[in-house]
Amino acid sequence: MVDALRSETVECFPAVFYRFPELASRLNWVSLRGPHQEPPPRRLSRSQHYWGQHYFYLKEENDRADLIFEGDARRLEFCMGELLARSIKKLVLFDEARSGRPLAWAQACSLYSVELDIRLLGEPSERPSGLQPEAFGAKLSFYKSPKRFEWAERIARLKAKVSKALVLPDPDFEPLEALGYISPIMDLRAEIDSGNLPEIDFLLLPVRSGSAYIGFELGRRLLGWKSLRLIGLRGESDQVSANELLQLSQVLANRMNELSPSLNLTPPKSEAEVQIFELDSTKVDPDFVKRLGYRMLELEAWEIDDSLESYLLAGALSWMKSLKEESLKILFWSFSSRARRPLVLQNLKPGAFEQRPPKRARH
Repeated sequence: MVDALRSETVECFPAVFYRFPELASRLNWVSLRGPHQEPPPRRLSRSQHYWGQHYFYLKEENDRADLIFEGDARRLEFCMGELLARSIKKLVLFDEARSGRPLAWAQACSLYSVELDIRLLGEPSERPSGLQPEAFGAKLSFYKSPKRFEWAERIARLKAKVSKALVLPDPDFEPLEALGYISPIMDLRAEIDSGNLPEIDFLLLPVRSGSAYIGFELGRRLLGWKSLRLIGLRGESDQVSANELLQLSQVLANRMNELSPSLNLTPPKSEAEVQIFELDSTKVDPDFVKRLGYRMLELEAWEIDDSLESYLLAGALSWMKSLKEESLKILFWSFSSRARRPLVLQNLKPGAFEQRPPKRARH
């Protein structure tokens, strides 16, 4: 299977399948990205005066995909593969109005003709700008009351027991989201081994749901990459705890070891092994954060369109000044492209170009 996909030059085939071919026939997976090349990390040299004695590198998720952003696609490829393998025709998603996850699911479900019913807690005005899953055919409902939202979820789960429907969140699918982030760190290691990047000392990763952090951490352990220090950066509004990340990593590691015992994957055993830094926004000047965003756009063409990520970058700058080591190579993995407006073909109005007789010239 791996060789066949190589011959078709599917660049986005997960790196974990290349390194562990036995997993390709044991894990359900579908492509949501197409055969485009993911941009490699780059050094931010024009803004070196910000990084002091260290060297700062940036990895931006590919936001040039036609329908779905790189990070979102990677997170859902194994989930959609499992969904289709179970012949599930309807998905009911419960989430918060401010979440960007419903858009990603709407994009993925539209590609594979899966009916999607989205139930959101909050007001329509709380949605991030440009995130409109209904443009992809999803049904959308809002609940102002947390109690009504909870009852709606209970009823949906009861109905799903007698129908071909799946209700999310689902404990079987949470590890699959993290599984999609194991391959990126293997791609990063390949860039270093090929000489395109220097050896990275720290990898700074914004943490929201925690799936990306767990995928990176387990991927690092599969590679035996002990010198890389993975640091999760969490905002004050993000509720995921170190204990939740620990449990998720153990579930995913156990599942992978069951599929391929030769992996012998050992997850973190204590919260001390999960390096998560929480941002204290009271110690970050909002004016500095705004100016920092402008300067990154001006100097490095880095458009940080996620306000939380701007604060996390400012916090990372403060943390870097406390490091006693010199000349460290630090990589910041940016997910901010997920907040950008997608290309929605349904929004293209007919008649934009029509064949019309030329107007007569006036004399």
